[in-house]
Order: sequence, then C-alpha cells, then structure tokens
Amino acid sequence: MRRTLLWGILLFFLSGLASCNKSDKEMEIIDPYPNPIDTITVDTTTIDTIVYEDAPIWLPGAQEHGFAKGLKNGKEFEASAEAYYLPAPNEGFLGIFMDTYSDRGYRREILAVGGISENDDEEYKISDKIIQNEVVSARYGTLIDGGDVLGDEYNLDTLNSNNQIKIISIDLEKKEIEGVFSTSFNFDERHAKREPRNPNYCVFEEIYFKCKIVD
Repeated sequence: MRRTLLWGILLFFLSGLASCNKSDKEMEIIDPYPNPIDTITVDTTTIDTIVYEDAPIWLPGAQEHGFAKGLKNGKEFEASAEAYYLPAPNEGFLGIFMDTYSDRGYRREILAVGGISENDDEEYKISDKIIQNEVVSARYGTLIDGGDVLGDEYNLDTLNSNNQIKIISIDLEKKEIEGVFSTSFNFDERHAKREPRNPNYCVFEEIYFKCKIVD
C-alpha cells in the first residue's frame, strides 16, 4: 500500500497535470499545517550570501527503512528514507524517496531522487528530466489532507549548479544505499499555492541518506 501511494504521488508530480481537481469545499483539510516542529522566525536569513525563505520543518517519521538529514532553507531537516527499484522499462535503476510528517502522523513532504544505477558508486548531476535510464532526476512537493493529496508542487531549479548527488555505496547483498546530495526547487506558479507558509524557493543542502532497498 505504501509503495503504491509513493509511486502514485511521484507519478502525479511527473505528469505535469494540475493539482487535485477537488473543489475547495471537498478539499477540507484534516490537518491544516498546525505546529511544525520548527520554522525560521524571520522572513529571510542570509548565510554565506544565500537568502533563505521561511519554510516549515516537519517531523522525520518512523524511519523504518532509513533516514535522510541535512539542511532545508538553512535549517536542520530530517526525513524517513527508503529506496525502490524503478518500474519497467527502468529495471536496474533505483529511486530514493524521503518523506516528513505532521505531529498527527500525516505525510507532509515527499522528496524523490531517481535514476541511480544499482551498479555504480559515482557522482551525478541532477536533471529536471522525467525519471529514465541514465538520467538522475529530482522532484519535490508537499502533501495535505490525510497525506494523500498533493499540496504545493515544485520544479527543479535548472540554473543551480549545485544540483548533484554522490553515491557513497550500494550494497546489493545487504540491500542498502548511502549517499549525499544537494538540490533546489522553484514553486510551480502554474497553480495557486495551497499553503502560504511554503517557500517560493526551497533549497536542500548536503542531504545525507542511508536506507534500505525495499522489495
């Protein structure tokens, strides 16, 4: 069920379709972003000439199959993480899925990097291409309601030269993958923002992950 939901959410990100077609009345939010564990307390913070927008930071969840941690808009970020083999025709390539949760246990973000070869420990540039063989892609979006409805969608900032991932190790016997990446995203302005506190520009820096490859 979880795997189906993750793929469904990711495919929705990649489809380029508009956000959920439910009306505002139908879209009554069960958990309207109460009490994230931390938020930047000023509108912008300048660190090393980078201006970070205010952005909510959510809980990492159970981390049953692994974790990811680093910085999101200059603040500490931690998430649950797990890896899956991509579906046909991309056999032999992996996707890393990272998600965070509200204090009620509803999924609030999903960050995905996909197209990693199971046979290579190397560094890749991250592209905005749809996940496919030999192209490492990244997508990010927020979730609302019970964690199964797309909130705000983001597109990779293709002008940022720091969009890259380094695979430290892949152990196929233990079914584990470890790496670190940095990437940044622009809010998709084709759609109205559903949660005003989400930033227009989201920067993930030095996100270290170590997780299981889940069958």
